Amino acid sequence: MTHVSQLEASVAELTAATRQFSELCPTAHRSTTPYEVSPEAWRLQRTAFASLAKIQRALAGPDDLLQTLTVQTQLLACLQWLGEFQVLACIPLNDSVSVQDVADLAGVPEPELIRMIRMTATAGFLEELQPGWVHHTALSALFVTRPGYLDAVMFLAGTIMPAALKMPMATYRLEDMGMTHQAAYNVASNSPISFASDCDRLPKLQRQWAAYVQYGTGDMLDRATDMLTCLEPLAGSTAKVVETGARSTKRAAVLASQYPSLHFVVQMSRAAFKPSSRRGPNPWNGGVAAAVPTQEREPGMQQPVTDAAVYLVHLPALVPAAAAAASLRTVVVKELRAHLGVLRADPTALLVLLPHFVLPDLAGAEEDQRDEEPHARARDLSLLQLANEKGLELSELLKLVAGVGDGAGHLVIIRRVRGPFSGALAIEVRYQAY
Repeated sequence: MTHVSQLEASVAELTAATRQFSELCPTAHRSTTPYEVSPEAWRLQRTAFASLAKIQRALAGPDDLLQTLTVQTQLLACLQWLGEFQVLACIPLNDSVSVQDVADLAGVPEPELIRMIRMTATAGFLEELQPGWVHHTALSALFVTRPGYLDAVMFLAGTIMPAALKMPMATYRLEDMGMTHQAAYNVASNSPISFASDCDRLPKLQRQWAAYVQYGTGDMLDRATDMLTCLEPLAGSTAKVVETGARSTKRAAVLASQYPSLHFVVQMSRAAFKPSSRRGPNPWNGGVAAAVPTQEREPGMQQPVTDAAVYLVHLPALVPAAAAAASLRTVVVKELRAHLGVLRADPTALLVLLPHFVLPDLAGAEEDQRDEEPHARARDLSLLQLANEKGLELSELLKLVAGVGDGAGHLVIIRRVRGPFSGALAIEVRYQAY
């Protein structure tokens, strides 16, 4: 397909997606989140964004790239400034207010505040309806009513960007001094303490990291249920389902409402049990309380529940602080081996792997996965910057699974399921005797 033909195809795809979306959601607006529209409407939104990205890639030159980077950098700086001084909370959600009053309330200079407002307004974030008066837009209001969005901004600006800009120095240290344990995060923070350890001891950082993963990188794995089709055959039974490595009971609560006869147990690490310092709901929980039994279990510990029909196993994105000397691949294999015994004892039991931050294979990826590749690559670079880690490619993960076994049998992959709405991946595994 020629360059012009590709451009025309992308324009046609964008036109079709926006038309279908407007017909499906005539009252939708730019602040719509994936939890406020139907799966079909959200799919159309994603298609439109992907088509728009293709058009931009086809038309943009070096000047456009640099100008986009400049604008996005300044937008991020403004959002961090607004968050640091809690300016957004000083603006009524449904009314205009004088900028002077907001400046006085937040304790910031009015001229500087006006410049921040006018910059963010170019992205539809806040608006100055008349000179000297500011009003929330539908987009900016969500950063007040859903604090997780602001947490993600603060993590991106305060943790990811400083670490990203220290990548050259981290590389020099690695090449010249062999400091493999020092990530760009350590260079930026001027501290030898790992990011995982900081998350364990700093609830605010852990909370912001959680928000960044969910909102900043588009990772919906902790909330998605549409890839768990393996539970359908169990509907109506009293089977037990264990979710281990979870960061909240959110998903288990949703599943319990969908499958009321099933018995759910959630296993979390000690760090996940620590209360958040923020007022309001935990970002992983999404504000939903759940009466689901919980247990403490660290990744790699032998699975204590031996009678479950399904084990939903979160594979970590980062090496836990307790296993700092190990690689991510070692941690994954250890977690697989921790479930080998229960699977061998009951060959009908199903192990469902829920991998975070899996990179798409360069060859053979489906079109929708290629559209999501920028997000996957951004997640992978986040791992490099924060912990000198590398995300697992899907083919690599499948090889790790296939290599786990004992003298009597080994793990075999039954099938892979990708959620049609969330895009989250589930890998179903069983134990098979030789």
